[in-house]
Amino acid sequence: MIVYFTGTGNSRYCAQMLADKLDDEIVDAFHFIRNGIPAELISGRPWIFVAPTYGWQLPRIFVDFIRSGSFLGSKDAYFVMTCGSEIGNPEPKNKALCEEIGLRFLGTLEVVMPENYIVMFNAPGQDKACEIVAAAQPMLERGVARIREKRAFPVHKAGITDKLKSGFVNDMFYRICVKSKAFFVSRNCIGCGRCEKACPLGNIQMKNGTPAWGDRCTHCMALSAAVQPAPSSMANPARESRDINVRHTKIKGQKKLKMPPSICAAHFEKTCSKYKKRREQLKRDLIQKDPLEKDEHCAFIGHLTKSKSQCGKLFPSAHRSIG
Repeated sequence: MIVYFTGTGNSRYCAQMLADKLDDEIVDAFHFIRNGIPAELISGRPWIFVAPTYGWQLPRIFVDFIRSGSFLGSKDAYFVMTCGSEIGNPEPKNKALCEEIGLRFLGTLEVVMPENYIVMFNAPGQDKACEIVAAAQPMLERGVARIREKRAFPVHKAGITDKLKSGFVNDMFYRICVKSKAFFVSRNCIGCGRCEKACPLGNIQMKNGTPAWGDRCTHCMALSAAVQPAPSSMANPARESRDINVRHTKIKGQKKLKMPPSICAAHFEKTCSKYKKRREQLKRDLIQKDPLEKDEHCAFIGHLTKSKSQCGKLFPSAHRSIG
């Protein structure tokens, strides 16, 4: 059985491909995580856990989901982690997690997918994204072959830098960067509530028709796939595709940033005190000058104070794929 967690769709894409190739069942962890329900699953076939890479480790909310669940039947467990560049050294913790819940660890497969952590990095253009997805197919095929043969994935080689990233840097990344305080909504928000429904932790709540963020954000970027133009400006308002195209937005005093159109130029503003004055100035600029075309009606959430933020300097590829 394939169990997956996804924020913007990368991991779901890989999970669905594995399910199709292996003719296996597929389960989305969203419902269990969102509602705090421990999973009670049974499978006679190997467990395949698919998730994005958050700071060179499995997302902590997905680890908690696995730890609290019951996975009966097969004792074999594979892990497939999507990323924007590399996964670091997550295998020790993945193996320890398996031992904790009584499963046999059979390795971790690294699958490079389009970058989507727009808090720190630019998403690739559509053509480039398609190239990256196409390049991921052989790796997934090799993974499928290993699973069919009941063989472990090749051991992921990790150097000292990888161990540092998945250890100390991962802890610091969550402590310093994974915050929701800097999200805010401009006058373009139409109160559609899509961001509230997309949040796997229920961290976004609609208050008086406006989204408000709590303190449980995990930076999954799910809102980037959920926030779309208002129905009045869409031919198909029910569209569910995870668009990976990019658009350019120019704001006074700010370099051009590439942003997925599905987030409707949604940006994330940095929380570090060093940029507090700049953040306030940008808020005033946003009120005076709307960066979106006047005929677009969509949510505008936050603004990244600097394309290469302090977090980006500390952790140049942390969270490189939130999928």
